[in-house]
Amino acid sequence: SQPGATPDVSVVYADGRYHMVYDWANPQNTRGGLAYAWADRPEGPFHRARAPLHDDTNQPPILNRYVRSYAATLIRRSQDWIILHNMSTPGNAGGTWAMACMTSKNPEGPYTTPTLLLYPQAGTYLPPYLEYYPAFVHQGYIYAPATSVALNRNYQCVFHAPIEQAHLPEAWQLYQHGSIWHAVEDPSEAHGIWGQTFSAQVDPSGVLRAYFTSKTRDDIGTVHLAHRPWDRPYQNGFILSAPNVAAVAVLRQSYSEFVCDVTVQHSQTWALCWQCHGPLGTDTPAIGASMHPLARSNRIELRADGTHWRLISIDQDGHVVQLGAGNRESTDAEETSISIGQYKSFAEVQVDGIDALRTAIPARPGRLELIAEAGTHLKIQRFEVKGSAIFATECWLATEALAGAATAMGVQEWTYIVDKRFRYGLGYESATPHARAKWNYYGAGFLLYAPRHPTYGKVRITIDGQSCAVIDLHADIPQPSGIMHATDLPVGYHAVSIEPVNGMIPCDCLEVQPE
Repeated sequence: SQPGATPDVSVVYADGRYHMVYDWANPQNTRGGLAYAWADRPEGPFHRARAPLHDDTNQPPILNRYVRSYAATLIRRSQDWIILHNMSTPGNAGGTWAMACMTSKNPEGPYTTPTLLLYPQAGTYLPPYLEYYPAFVHQGYIYAPATSVALNRNYQCVFHAPIEQAHLPEAWQLYQHGSIWHAVEDPSEAHGIWGQTFSAQVDPSGVLRAYFTSKTRDDIGTVHLAHRPWDRPYQNGFILSAPNVAAVAVLRQSYSEFVCDVTVQHSQTWALCWQCHGPLGTDTPAIGASMHPLARSNRIELRADGTHWRLISIDQDGHVVQLGAGNRESTDAEETSISIGQYKSFAEVQVDGIDALRTAIPARPGRLELIAEAGTHLKIQRFEVKGSAIFATECWLATEALAGAATAMGVQEWTYIVDKRFRYGLGYESATPHARAKWNYYGAGFLLYAPRHPTYGKVRITIDGQSCAVIDLHADIPQPSGIMHATDLPVGYHAVSIEPVNGMIPCDCLEVQPE
């Protein structure tokens, strides 16, 4: 009776009618949920039902946090109707998101109470800060794309489940991890994808047709269409785009002596890095996070822009030493070819086929990485490395664990600590008995690090939803960070959670073995 906002809509044609499920909220956004309307024609008029399908004033908080339902997809099944929808905190204040469902025998309801399907508080792998909507159906499955609402908004996952089992949490599986959608160099897509994710259908000829929204630099909304063959999702090369904040691509192998040849179409500034030993993670567990400064420490970087290049060394404390610099001789500012030769006691650099630098850099093993600075779009046409490689370990900071458990929702579960007792000089300590942290990663086994202290108690470690150990971190004298737990696991998607059993516990870092 007092419509304030109706941002997301899903329409299904069945039995001679167009059935609509849509979001609603009062003008103050203090009350909202999902509602139903129907029409005889796709252009309307649509007739509202007398009462909402879901009203968050009647929704007891699920897991003490999920109240608001929104962004729904209506799907007809053989014997009933299912609504897949997002759930968030009261007023959709954000900080944590889940995909949930409701079912009914009739499109207008009544519907069951929401069941959580995919949510960060579960014990299983789920990348942080994913927001869902809309889903689509193809060949007996419901596909649910999801977009990270981090600043770049370029990270995507797709989950799927058989249509008739889609109301069961255990039926949902990770179908595709990344490499689903990427930004292009276009002023109308300056902020990357904007909204939840793309809206898609697979047409009868097997073409995936997608609709998505974006924004210009001037904050003007834009809408777009895209398509590709459903069964040919990849092309040669890869994209690394950073519309709003720096982005990194990590080669999960370590090289000591090597030759690396890279050809890139680009805008603005990017870097090819080697001897990388910095930990990975964000500077905060909140959704507005950027790359942590430590993630760009302990490495060599060759930075390039349209006309210049600069070679620098960055130590583990972030101190920068310039090893060389120069101008590009090529007049083509949109494509750069870089060749790095790292030998036992020196490194050689070629830029656009021209010998640019030879300098004394002793070889040492480390990861290779590409970095796109904020506002940069990279199209990598060639990335070839020759040399002897081993799989590189990756150390994930505590910020990733807090993000993975969706702790940044206004509840102060953890206290930020700067202290040399932590492996990288920073970490967190639990502030409530219900504090929880969760690393989500792809790889094999791991080493879990933590300091010990007179104020610490016992911590429970859970792997892939199964409790595996309780570790006492109490010590009469403060002790620096060390390995508190080690586990071998098969290669795959894993989740490692920690929570206090009694007393305060620290959250430090997780070292992952890729193989």
